[in-house]
Amino acid sequence: VTFVTDKSGNGYTLQRGTTGPTIGTRTLNGLNVFEFTGANGNALENNSFSWNQASNALGFAAVYRLDDDGLTDQDFLVSGTESSTRIGIRRLTDGRWQILSSGGSITTSSYLGTEPVTQMMVARFNGSSSSIRIDGNTEVFGGIGSVPFSSLNINGNYIEQQGLGGFIAEIVFFSDLTETQKIEGYLAHKWGIDGNLDSSHPYALAAPTI
Repeated sequence: VTFVTDKSGNGYTLQRGTTGPTIGTRTLNGLNVFEFTGANGNALENNSFSWNQASNALGFAAVYRLDDDGLTDQDFLVSGTESSTRIGIRRLTDGRWQILSSGGSITTSSYLGTEPVTQMMVARFNGSSSSIRIDGNTEVFGGIGSVPFSSLNINGNYIEQQGLGGFIAEIVFFSDLTETQKIEGYLAHKWGIDGNLDSSHPYALAAPTI
């Protein structure tokens, strides 16, 4: 993969890092996915993206498969060029999830899924009202400070290292956080992981109309 076109029409096309992911090697629910090796530089990036998450909420949803990679943290999304300006989300070595920000961080309290595991994650970046949802359940809510997004690295930290070993089926960025459950329902049914949703989720039994 050399680039991924932004379907929103906003021009946030992602370019590959040093290598970029591959397609045609693995599938989920019969659909092609982006396979990542976890090697340094195995990322997608946009260095012109900017977003003030403290004043304008930003949602990030992903359906993914994590192979057995218990040696390092796995960075899904990071913005910034150095540790003092970074903001993003990662799965820690101990299986917890964390929104990491230079201005403050929130971390889930428990191990969420034993690798290998296929899940859906939604991160809400919004200052003091930020959260992490796994398979439709809110696992942590709190403050992450006001550090803005100044770039995007998908599958890597700010120096494009510590990415996941496995695949990402689909990612969605969205600014209307009232659509969170609808996006979860769409992704879960499209990718055949609707069984991960709790029975109380409004789209546990059927996909939403979009």
